[in-house]
Amino acid sequence: MELFEKGYLPKEDAGYELGFGNGEAMLELIPKIGRRKGFGRLLGEGSYRLAEHYRTGSGIIAWMLKG
Repeated sequence: MELFEKGYLPKEDAGYELGFGNGEAMLELIPKIGRRKGFGRLLGEGSYRLAEHYRTGSGIIAWMLKG
């Protein structure tokens, strides 16, 4: 959601508006992550790989690693 809010993650890739508070989208993505289908395949790799995929820069990657 952080990547989406900051404009790094396009809606076209995710298929959902992934802004903070969109619980419905998250509930739909959970089984996709578990089955590694569609965008869930990339989410299943973890936040570091997701940030790396979108080349968001070391600042965002470092922030994600802290959490």
